[in-house]
Formats: sequence, structure tokens, C-alpha cells
Amino acid sequence: MISRGALKNSVRGFTLVELLVVIAIAAIIAVIAAPSVTRSLAMRRTQAAAFELRTSILQARSLAASIGRPVELWPAYSSTWNVPVASRTGSPSLPAAEANAATIATLTAAQLSWYVVSPCVAASATTCPTTTTTAASIANSTANNYPIQVSLPDQTVITVGTSPSAVSPNATIGLRFFPNGYIGNIKSTTSDILTQVSFRICDSAVSGIDGYTVLVGAFGTVRAFSGRDPDTTDTVGNAKCP
Repeated sequence: MISRGALKNSVRGFTLVELLVVIAIAAIIAVIAAPSVTRSLAMRRTQAAAFELRTSILQARSLAASIGRPVELWPAYSSTWNVPVASRTGSPSLPAAEANAATIATLTAAQLSWYVVSPCVAASATTCPTTTTTAASIANSTANNYPIQVSLPDQTVITVGTSPSAVSPNATIGLRFFPNGYIGNIKSTTSDILTQVSFRICDSAVSGIDGYTVLVGAFGTVRAFSGRDPDTTDTVGNAKCP
């Protein structure tokens, strides 16, 4: 039988030196692992942004085909696709005739990165123009629909390149998707189309990561993938992240 005294003597805790050694080892491991964790988080942010953008583009194209009218993808503020949250103040960029106060208030409060806008469908040709080839179906509508609304974190940086480069979405805010599958900027007609759009997605918090690329073809193909596209026909798709 083990005496109480013997049992008491056999149980001991850690010494101060042992605890300090364990803490030192844990600190070293944390220092070594921190950069890897930070880069991994940055890549996850760019991946999430890329797939959000890919989904928005696919849904916009599908919607244009289903309603038989152009549908547009707009960065919510100016021509920058993801301004810092602190700069998302006041009303976002909206079609010229938009007059629905409740819609404007909702979009303002949401502090969005981008949204998809489709023309309203109603009997009145005044509020819902029926043209399918020009900006009038959205720009002249007083009550558009905003079926897709996306907000990204500050760190996500998105640049855009096009082919041909003269038809830039940054110059005229956003992209237009036609019912026939063509893509252009928001001032385009069916005779003024883009053959390719590249979105390069990087992270401002971490330098030197591969980032993601979203590549949009003229007739419906939309790809999202890690890294650059060396075969792209514009300079943005093959650009390194800062």
C-alpha cells in the first residue's frame, strides 16, 4: 500500500525554468509561422473576392439573356472597384435617372464594392424604356433593380484591363452585358464590344502574393484562378501584385 506521504512526494509541477523554456519555444514557433499565416489569409481574401466577382458576372450575363435587355455591373463608388470602407460615404454611383429614394438609401447604407443593375420591367415606357441596344434601358429608368450587391474588405485591391484597351470599363464606370452574350462598357452598343476583360485581384496588407485573376471572354466564358495569366491580351491580367 502506498502511503499518503509517498504519493504526495511523487506528484510535482513544472519548475519556473521549464515553463520559461516552453514559453520561449512557443514564441519562436509563432514568429516563424506568422508570415505564412498572414499570406494564407491574404490569399483567401483574394480568392473570396475573385469568386464573388465571377458569380456576379455570370449572374449578370444570365439575367441579360433571360430578360432580353442589357444588364450592367458597376463599381459602387467612382471608377474604383473596391474603395476603402471609410471612403464609401454618400450616395454610390447610380444610373442618371434613378429616383427611388428607398433604393438609394439602401445602397448607400450597404457601403458596397460593386452591384449588378438591371432595368425595371413595367407597362410604362416612360419609367421602364424597352430599348435593348443602348444605355437608355437603365440610364433613363427611374426605378432600376439591384439584384446583386457585394461588399469586400478594405485590403482587396482590384485593377481592370480590357481588350481592346480603348474601351475601358474604368473610363466609364462599369461593364454592360448584352442579351446576345456580348460584353462592353456601359456606353457600348452591340457594335462596340470587348473581346476580353481581366480583373487582377491583390491584397494591400501583404506584398508579393500571387493574388487571383478573373478573366472574362467575349462570349460567356468566365474563369477565376490563382496567379497571373501570361497569355492575356492586356497588361493587367499578367501584372504582378505589388
